[in-house]
Amino acid sequence: MGFVNSNLLSLITFLPLLGMLLVLATPADRKKLIQWGSIAFSLIPFALSLVLWASFDTRSNNFQFVEQVTWFPQINASYKVGVDGISLPLVVLNAFLTPLAMLISMSVEKAIKPFYALLFLFACATSGVFISLDLVLFFLFYELTLVPMYFLINQWGGANRRYASLKFFLYTLFAGLAMLLATQVIGLASGTFDLEYLMSEAGRPFTGDNTVNALWGNMNTWKAVAFFSFFIAFALK
Repeated sequence: MGFVNSNLLSLITFLPLLGMLLVLATPADRKKLIQWGSIAFSLIPFALSLVLWASFDTRSNNFQFVEQVTWFPQINASYKVGVDGISLPLVVLNAFLTPLAMLISMSVEKAIKPFYALLFLFACATSGVFISLDLVLFFLFYELTLVPMYFLINQWGGANRRYASLKFFLYTLFAGLAMLLATQVIGLASGTFDLEYLMSEAGRPFTGDNTVNALWGNMNTWKAVAFFSFFIAFALK
């Protein structure tokens, strides 16, 4: 259980990728196996999310279950994840809705193999968005959600699904560029993409020798650029 507890967030997030691979490895004519197997497998991350919920210390104001591995030291970017009182219920909700979505999609007959694989990919990306404590990681997970969403709309949408998927792609492309701008502005101005560190420095007065404080306390123009870029990105998506 030591490995599970220390990597709980990563397991909840990336187990759906294993589920996706298992679906892709299953023969396409085994429809019931794909459907019920996907539902059963998706219950594992949900069960782990309940463990996460039960183990969460509600008395603490800090991020919990933090995992960090530096993967791009040149720009101070890392794989850093964690949850607080806001993101925790979103992680649990995502893990709960995944098997529920698969269950109510049992009536889907067209290409169920890629359909369930895309649902697993979407579950992974969405969970990653909620637990990211690094702006680069957050951006990557956020953009990854668009891949399964586009194909799900394009292939299994309604009568105007082609038009809807194209419109979705164009809107999200512009939103992604806005988010990329905001991410880079904050990273370049502060020297880090660590959200936990940025939050801890945000309330401190500008001293002139700390670029993080400069970002929040003195660089009003760039702060406005970052804010409105994020606003545009979230509003469009």
